[in-house]
Amino acid sequence: MLEWQKLEQDLAYGQLNKVRQQMDDGTAGPSFTRYVLENRDVHELGPDNMAYLALGLFGAGSDTTAIALTHAIMLAAAFPDAQARLHAEIDAVVGGERAPMFDDHDSLNELWAWTQEVLRFRPVVPGDIVYKNYVIPTGTVLLGTHWAISRDPDAFPTPDTFDPQRWLDADGQPRKDMRYFTYGFGRRVCPGQHVANRSIYINLTLILWAFKVVPVLGKDFDLNSWEDGFTSRLPPFSVTFEYRRDEDTIRRALDAFKDESA
Repeated sequence: MLEWQKLEQDLAYGQLNKVRQQMDDGTAGPSFTRYVLENRDVHELGPDNMAYLALGLFGAGSDTTAIALTHAIMLAAAFPDAQARLHAEIDAVVGGERAPMFDDHDSLNELWAWTQEVLRFRPVVPGDIVYKNYVIPTGTVLLGTHWAISRDPDAFPTPDTFDPQRWLDADGQPRKDMRYFTYGFGRRVCPGQHVANRSIYINLTLILWAFKVVPVLGKDFDLNSWEDGFTSRLPPFSVTFEYRRDEDTIRRALDAFKDESA
């Protein structure tokens, strides 16, 4: 435990000191860590508070988003027809000469629905618990059981079927009568939900604009291979990324995307 504590402490203070050095050099961009360093007297934050607050945001944002993207890659390879619908929509909205942008989000309903279904089909934080025959004392902190919610047949008919179309109405527009509580509930809702949604959106759109994700011949993967734990991690699996554009076009478009996003 002491070894793990040191590793975590080194990471927390390493990030804090990196931003502090960037501030001294005049190269620091806007960030939560910069904010707490600039306002430590206002909020009366000590070094441990600042380091671990920043580490908490970094860990929550990077780990869960990476898991969601890993799930999405496997499901893209496992359901080629659903992936083909995404390719068709991206090609119609974005075209082949430029990379997708954040401004394209509201025009990509199929991608939005597909992302919602990925988060429902295999919740990043399943939170499955046994509660019967146990007394829950007053004041106990409870976590929503995302797995049970995602498998409620009243809310999601045929819940074990991967069906992105369930999120769209007859006109292909996002349904307003259905939600999945990926980021929690009420006052305890994840404060990083908007960053996470945008991160998942732009990464998936860029990948699917440029590539087709296909299984590796002779290497099957198991859709029920998710590890049981606080987060639903996947064991290693293999896919191939096939070019949908020529490499020069992809590089030119991504360079323009980076310039636009800077």
